[in-house]
Amino acid sequence: STTLFNVIYHSNGRITAVGDNRRVVIEGRKKIAENLSLGTDSYTSFYEYESGKTVLVRSDFGRSINKLSVYDSKGRLMFEKDIDKVPVSIACDSSYVVVLFKNELIFLGGDGDIIKKTEVSCSDSRVVTYDGTAYIISNGLIEQYKISLREQQSQVN
Repeated sequence: STTLFNVIYHSNGRITAVGDNRRVVIEGRKKIAENLSLGTDSYTSFYEYESGKTVLVRSDFGRSINKLSVYDSKGRLMFEKDIDKVPVSIACDSSYVVVLFKNELIFLGGDGDIIKKTEVSCSDSRVVTYDGTAYIISNGLIEQYKISLREQQSQVN
């Protein structure tokens, strides 16, 4: 049996339901069930972009380190990164993954390298991202953080 804890409805008609050991994707009346083998890990955060690119953070009760994993739309692992804090919120777009911690926002590139770190003043917020810009939504306010052209170019080099 699976405990369902998140359902994501995309504008393109794709629906993703995530449980403790299963991810089900419904696309064009076709259901694709994917088993998630997490061992003793459990989810702390999950996000799926319109294209199917997925970011999840999981933790093991015996570890103090959390693992951030990013998968492409086909379910292939793009990268994994150990993080020592539990994020408040995570998101991704076609180019970047953004991780919001209590007082810090981190942009990661397609290979998991840190592109930008910035201090933020939020504790119970949500982050969304589009095309190199992160938006932090907190208490009715929206804060905007961008990756500069120079930072984008340093990612390429």
